[in-house]
Amino acid sequence: MPNTDGGTDHGLASVTLLMGGAVAGGRVGNRWPGLARNMLHGGTDLAATTDVRSIIKGVLTEHLRLPDRAMAKIFPGAAGIPAVRGLFVGSRCPGGGSTGFDVISSAV
Repeated sequence: MPNTDGGTDHGLASVTLLMGGAVAGGRVGNRWPGLARNMLHGGTDLAATTDVRSIIKGVLTEHLRLPDRAMAKIFPGAAGIPAVRGLFVGSRCPGGGSTGFDVISSAV
């Protein structure tokens, strides 16, 4: 049944929040595709730009120090989804500090 209520409570994209003392916080990161119809999934829904598994992989490898090879067992079939790096204070980001996100807001 199609959505007939015209509400904004439907879609594919969502938000992920990381909180805690070790989180390199004070910023909002995202890859923003925009709201142009050609950038929407199916022309109607905000498209997801980050697979949540990439964020969880970053938490597991950088914060909990699980080896990268463990990701294949935890996320079978997701080898092509890279871990988001630089989410935690003191973590090293390959390639000069990129987290994989565009920082769209920073705390002053």
